Amino acid sequence: MLPALAIALFDGDPVVVRSFALPILSALAAGTVAVFFGRKVQIRFSPGDGFLLVSLAWAFTSLFGAVPFMLSGAAANPADAVFESVSGFTTTGATIFADVEVLPRAILFWRAMTHWMGGMGIVVLTVALLPLLGVGGFQLVKAETPGPEKDKVAPKITSTAKILWVLYLSLTALQTALLMAFGMNWFDAVTHAFATMATGGFGTKNASIGAYSSPWIDWTCTVFMLLAGLAAGETAPAPGSALLLFATEIFGGLAFGFVIGWIALYMIGKTANYQVEIMVTLALAMSGYAMAEHAHVSAPIAIVVAGLMVGSRGRATALTEATRYRLDDFWELVDEILNAVLFVIIGLEVLAITMTGTFIVAGLVAIPLVLVARLVSVGLPFHLLRRHRHFEPGFLSILTWGGLRGGISVALALSLPEDGPRDLILTVTYIVVVFSVLVQGLTLGPLVRTIAARSERATSPRAARSIDAASGAGRSSA
Repeated sequence: MLPALAIALFDGDPVVVRSFALPILSALAAGTVAVFFGRKVQIRFSPGDGFLLVSLAWAFTSLFGAVPFMLSGAAANPADAVFESVSGFTTTGATIFADVEVLPRAILFWRAMTHWMGGMGIVVLTVALLPLLGVGGFQLVKAETPGPEKDKVAPKITSTAKILWVLYLSLTALQTALLMAFGMNWFDAVTHAFATMATGGFGTKNASIGAYSSPWIDWTCTVFMLLAGLAAGETAPAPGSALLLFATEIFGGLAFGFVIGWIALYMIGKTANYQVEIMVTLALAMSGYAMAEHAHVSAPIAIVVAGLMVGSRGRATALTEATRYRLDDFWELVDEILNAVLFVIIGLEVLAITMTGTFIVAGLVAIPLVLVARLVSVGLPFHLLRRHRHFEPGFLSILTWGGLRGGISVALALSLPEDGPRDLILTVTYIVVVFSVLVQGLTLGPLVRTIAARSERATSPRAARSIDAASGAGRSSA
């Protein structure tokens, strides 16, 4: 409640300040007593104790969260205050307020914060703090989170809870920054990020995000709500574990690639024999990929990072000019051969698949979807950067249409396991890649020439008018 109290103090509303100050002081007093008498006592929970404590924690948290609604007068009666609090902490999103825009900002912030804390789980937050009371927390997490099995992502359950909260905070901060970049003020951005990450929906406007009439805000909230929802499945080990796995794959791959790239650079710098240097790069690509998979990090990202280190820093510091030419020729040939092999393999795979009308329709539908995804991925940084730098006309169109799919898409499709919708994905990938190479690739040149011609015609009249104006000014001065 401290952030909400700070907002109430800033706004200068004494009634709202009192409605937060009283429960905060009560909680501090109760917490001080609990820490003082419980810090030297080791408490162990049985599964039954865990279920009981979780139930009581949710009940008391909901009652405690209702106090500001009741004392501030925002809720007409205690029942409405408790309803709003329960709806927030359980991320239900139902509300008793017909017009949220008349509520004090501190109350709006507290509504969103109940969502945000409930989204990760009050008990998961509590588990991170339980060592202060000498309490073990795994039974609490087993009782609080859904699903048949609760795996730990760290040796101690308290460490797991802290890791999950770091990820939750990071995603919330990232969404807040994006919403502010797209036109929201800081208060609305924070409260909407809280509501989105909790997949609840409490907002500061009666029309919710529709009040901003911005597709960028709509898409940002959609993507982050999807990310938050992915972690809430019935078999998830804990809320946020999918995000933890994703972060481990990405950042672990980056770190692993940096390490093996540095080792390869060191080895290349110790020899002047180009055959040995080529063999080092081969070993880097093959054994590095296998080791990254064994380490459960993203092998493609690791090899890309290592390749960038050898290709950029290695050229400047470790490779001789003769070696650079030989290395470029060797890997260019390998690239062409492997691309040809990939297309042959996926062609044979598609021939072996029992083709159905559904597969073909899915492939045709995927073509515009892939183009839209490319437009969004390119358009987001374009929208952010165009305020600070100038882009030539047609820049976004060329980058969108020029995003060709090829070897990487095919390789990823072929790497899928046999079970699941592998045949469908292979067929869709093949159709998208063929369209990309034959249609986009062959029409990219004409598209660039057309855009250049239009830009030239648009600038020519302005240039002519500028020349005429300059010559007229010269004659006048003469």
